Formats: sequence, structure tokens, C-alpha cells
Amino acid sequence: MFAIICNINVFSQENIFSWSDELVVPNPQYMPLLWTEINDTSSDPTYTINNAILKTPDGKDSYSLKFISYDNSNYGETPPPYDYFILSQNGRIVLKAESGNPMQTVACQTMDKSNAYYLQIPLEDKAFALLLGGWYYGYGEAPEMKIIVVKNGKAKIVFDNYAYAYKYQAPPAFSMEFVDDVTWNEDHFELSGDYQVPSAAALKTRTKHKIWREGNMLKYKSWK
Repeated sequence: MFAIICNINVFSQENIFSWSDELVVPNPQYMPLLWTEINDTSSDPTYTINNAILKTPDGKDSYSLKFISYDNSNYGETPPPYDYFILSQNGRIVLKAESGNPMQTVACQTMDKSNAYYLQIPLEDKAFALLLGGWYYGYGEAPEMKIIVVKNGKAKIVFDNYAYAYKYQAPPAFSMEFVDDVTWNEDHFELSGDYQVPSAAALKTRTKHKIWREGNMLKYKSWK
């Protein structure tokens, strides 16, 4: 009977993406939100919000990651949100993409342990994942989360969905458990600093999700 219950309530773990030789092959089911790869060369003014230099896990190669806003008013937020990002290597654009809504920091994916614009997760010597976080409006749906896998000068978005963490372990042994529904009231969360951690009662009624690193792969499962 216990095995039957587990089969009903827990979905088996899956790989978020797959490797084909050296190439990353995304699984479309993990990318239900709308995002666009940008190929235009528009001359409209833009503003660099943040610029980071990333090293591969073996320390031999580097990438530039820029976060760009169309608006210099910064929406009155600190740190300011951004509209799109540019990942490049040696001056060559590897990936340039935007979302329908502003992105911000990974605070809601790391339970406020990090307020950085990205989280880097090592996968193998030349490969790593980048986790980006969306703007948290504080009600309704959880903030957006993007995961990009990068290897040998190529990058693919492999996850794009809503995610608000209630359990988190930092890289390199990365894992996070999260929900996509943040409609709880004051009786259904506990504060960790300023961070709202959903209570056991809130989690009981929601689908829970987990993403974690296993070797050079990111795994996923969900359960009720």
C-alpha cells in the first residue's frame, strides 16, 4: 500500500536536459514561460545594470555576463531589475535573451542567502549552469526562474518557470526545493529574516518541486 501511495504522490525524477556528445539538448516541458532570443542590433539606448566575469569550473576559460535594462529609472527598486542578459565569450555573443517580465536577483531561489544577479553551478570541467531569478511581486505567482547550461562557447536555456524556494543548498552540491504558488497568508509562513518561508500547513496543500545537481546533470522531481 505504501508503494502505491508513493507512486500517486511522487513523480519519478527526470533530467532537465540531456547531453548529445558535447551539446546540450533542452526538454521543452521545463520551459513553459515565454522568452525570446534577441538577434536585433537596435540602436535604442540601454543601461548595463551589472557585468560579471565567469570562470569555467577548471578555471581555464571565461565568459562575460551582462544584465541590461531598457530604462534607467530602475523601477525604484534596489537592486534594480533588468530586461535581458548577454552571455559572451571573447567578444562573441553566446546567448542574448529577454523575458516578458523584468528579472532581478536570485534572492527568492536561495531563500535570501544570495542577493546576486546569478548563481553559478559547476557541472564538469568546461560546463556549468547559470540560475537567474525573476522579479518577486509579493503576491500570486512565484518569481520566474531561468537555468542556462553553458559549455564550450555554447549555451541553452533548459528551465524557465516559476520558483520560490523553501529549502536551499548552495553549490557545488546544489539543490533547491520550491513552490510555484505563493498565495499564503500571514498564518502560513514563518519569517527567516525578511524571507517568508512557507509553513508545513502551506506546503501540505501545494505541489512541491526539487532541482538538484547530480554529477554533470541537473535532476528534477515534483510531489504533492
